[in-house]
Amino acid sequence: MIKRLLLVSDDMMFAERAGDFAINLASQLRCDVYGLFIYDSIEYLAGEELVDAFVLDREVIINQLKNEGKKALEEIRALASTNGVNFDGALIRGEDPVAEIFEIAQKKKVDMIIVGLPGKTGAIDGALGLIPARLLHAKGKSPCPITILPNSVTGLGQALDH
Repeated sequence: MIKRLLLVSDDMMFAERAGDFAINLASQLRCDVYGLFIYDSIEYLAGEELVDAFVLDREVIINQLKNEGKKALEEIRALASTNGVNFDGALIRGEDPVAEIFEIAQKKKVDMIIVGLPGKTGAIDGALGLIPARLLHAKGKSPCPITILPNSVTGLGQALDH
């Protein structure tokens, strides 16, 4: 039985789309959702040397991503409230996002991880985005199943209703 979903994103647009899917699913399953927005995983994904060489005002970018994450979580919280779904969430910096996602999944006792594509990392790995790709490669370490949604999940919430 699924009691709690973990929704993971690092991009506002895909957080909203995956959030719509997760909230609709949670509403039907009568389970809770915990949202996790990763606002900075640049060193993890690109390496510290590349970040130092190419990112001029890193703190400005981090603050923008943090604000984007707060807004995404607020919008998903409002959607959850409208649908009668219990929702809680957090922002994490994402120094080692995969390990942190799995750690939070264990702590929160989630039954499924839902992640949307491609996120901010899509430019680095156009096929998946590095965080979803690394989640899949580390699947043996995951405490639960991982569901990766395509970047075109528009309408999936409605599809669940049928």
